[in-house]
Parts: sequence; structure tokens; C-alpha cells
Amino acid sequence: SVNIYKGCDQKCPFCYWPNIKDEYVVFTDADEKLADAIKTVPRHTFVKIGYGVLDRLYGLTRKCLEILITHEMEIQISAGDMILRDLDILVPYRNHIKVVMEMSRFQTMKEFNATGKSYAFMVANQVKEAGLHVCATISPILPGLTDVEKIAAAMPGIPIHISPLDIRPGTIWNELTLQYVKVYFPDLLTLYEEVARTGVDPYYEKLKQAYANDSGQIKPYLPFYDTKPDVPRV
Repeated sequence: SVNIYKGCDQKCPFCYWPNIKDEYVVFTDADEKLADAIKTVPRHTFVKIGYGVLDRLYGLTRKCLEILITHEMEIQISAGDMILRDLDILVPYRNHIKVVMEMSRFQTMKEFNATGKSYAFMVANQVKEAGLHVCATISPILPGLTDVEKIAAAMPGIPIHISPLDIRPGTIWNELTLQYVKVYFPDLLTLYEEVARTGVDPYYEKLKQAYANDSGQIKPYLPFYDTKPDVPRV
């Protein structure tokens, strides 16, 4: 993994790694360290990299992507809209790249349910239209807000990987998520308390059963690998 930015601006209450102290660290020499370290790494090694909110200012992800491409690595990118800036270097190398885009955000779901549109979905569609191998994750499904099949229809041809909400009692994400829902979605609080109590989201279980054969657009597992992306190589 190439870790350029530490921290996240999203502040999702269900995150398994919450940024409680609002710390955000930029490793401004990440490209220099990568350029040195990669000299001993075999070609086509699988490498994960992601964009950070401050990449608009620092541009470090692009610099590191250029190094990875030059050394012919297999790349998995965790991306947001900043990837559109870098399509010029990614598209020619598309057969060695897998893009993963996370769609599970309370505000994204709220926007989509209200308007039938989402900027996040538009970006994913643009990445696909550019010719990159892209998939989306809904991790986790947000009970009462996430309509997986409707989302899949809004991103035709893009695999949608799903996972359930984990807000077990005694965990920090239990406390933070229930507080968030109580403030912003009070009509759903009873539902979230039940999911927390039982550890089961009936909607996710229904989807998991319906798409268990993995033959369609919706996948009941997450697309993270320990090997190179399964995409054609030229």
C-alpha cells in the first residue's frame, strides 16, 4: 500500500477506524520515498493507493501513480472525484488498474433518495466511460436509506459490492452511529437500534440470498484482494 494521507474528512459514524481527534496528516515526501522503495519491487506487483481530500492541494497521488505506472505495477485505486483529473495518465494504462469507489455515505444516500441523482454516481459512470475497470462498494448498507437495486440501475454495468452495517453494542461505532441517526434521521432510530441489538439487517440478508450466485451486477462481498486485479493485460 502507498499511504500518502492519514485521516479522513468524511467522519462517517459507522467507520471501523474513526478519526476521533480530527487528525489529518500529509506525507509530503511520499513520492520521493516511493521512487526509492520501488527500485527493488518486481514489475506487476499489486499495489493499493488512494486519494485524500488534500490531494487537490498537494497532487501527491498523481505523482505516485506516475511512478507506479512507469514501473509497470498492478494498481488498485480507492477513488473519489479527484480521479477525473488524472484520467489522462490512467486511461492508457487501464488494463493494469482497478478502481474502487465507496458510495455508502449518509449524505450521498439522502441526496440520491431525494433527487434520483448523485455526484458520486456520476463520477463512477465517467470513470467507466473512460475505459477504466471500476466497481462500487456500498459498505455498509444503511438501513432505511440504501436502495441497492436502485443504485445499481443508476450505475449500469458497474459491479456493486455490498456489506452489512456493524454497530455492535459496546463499540464506538455503535455509539456514534446511533447518536448520528438520532439527530439527523430520528424516524429511523428504532430500526438502527434493532440492527445494533440483533446484529442483523434483514434487508442485507435478503440481498445476500438473492444475489448469492454472484452472476449479476450486485455482489454480496467486498472487492479487496491480496493479489493483482483480475483484468485483461495487453
